[in-house]
Amino acid sequence: MEKEFLVSDCIFIGKVIRVDESKDIHGAPIIKAEFEVVKSYKGVKNKFFSVVTNKDGKACGFPFKVNSKYLVFANVVDAIVTASSCSQTKEISDAPGSLGSTKEELATLDKICSPVIPK
Repeated sequence: MEKEFLVSDCIFIGKVIRVDESKDIHGAPIIKAEFEVVKSYKGVKNKFFSVVTNKDGKACGFPFKVNSKYLVFANVVDAIVTASSCSQTKEISDAPGSLGSTKEELATLDKICSPVIPK
């Protein structure tokens, strides 16, 4: 977890409020997911934040779904914030007992940084 914290430009918990499909400059299908940020661990200062991912899971694309909550580890590549399934990004649930190892990861993040709740 500490390594992922160091190599990620942006780490946050957010709820997806919109997903749009388009193509990148090379014509590859991509998804832009807009989040309402619940808690920021690194690199996110705004209440709303967008990330881009490949549409194809074979290319490490992440299947973001509207109204789902995620712990996102993203990087900035050519001024574009990108997330992938090849990182520690994962869906999290509010259901009791459903966090499992994610609860430990969140506790670790709380220890290694000072999380912020954007306004």
